[in-house]
Amino acid sequence: MGFLNDYDRFERNESDGQGFYGYDDEKTGTTEWYTEDGVLDSVTKTPSDDE
Repeated sequence: MGFLNDYDRFERNESDGQGFYGYDDEKTGTTEWYTEDGVLDSVTKTPSDDE
């Protein structure tokens, strides 16, 4: 999927190794998290860069 190349953040679960691509929405202060196969997993408050 092409959009997975233009993400704002990436996290990997230590427990199972699954990766998630995060796309920040500055207007709402949220991040949409997608699995590595492009499926929307969740929407969270955007983490600070210190987290």
